[in-house]
Amino acid sequence: MRNAIRTAAVTFLITATGQAAIAGQAEADACAASLTATGQTMYAAVAPSVSSGDNMKSEMRGILKPMVQSGSLTQVDARANAKAVIACLEKL
Repeated sequence: MRNAIRTAAVTFLITATGQAAIAGQAEADACAASLTATGQTMYAAVAPSVSSGDNMKSEMRGILKPMVQSGSLTQVDARANAKAVIACLEKL
């Protein structure tokens, strides 16, 4: 009986966590759709590398800095879009 309850509880938690992750991804993607084109590019570059609980600003800086250095993203555009992109990333 205890094993059945334990199994049911673990199954429920795994299912609930998976559904929350899917909902978070959908919410973050919907948020990203409202960003500027540059913001969407930034989001697309950073989102696959972050997860809930990460320091989004630090993660984003590490990923976008090479893009700024290579000239594919300007520092002005990166700064102008950073807060909105972080707001979407935090929904993950």
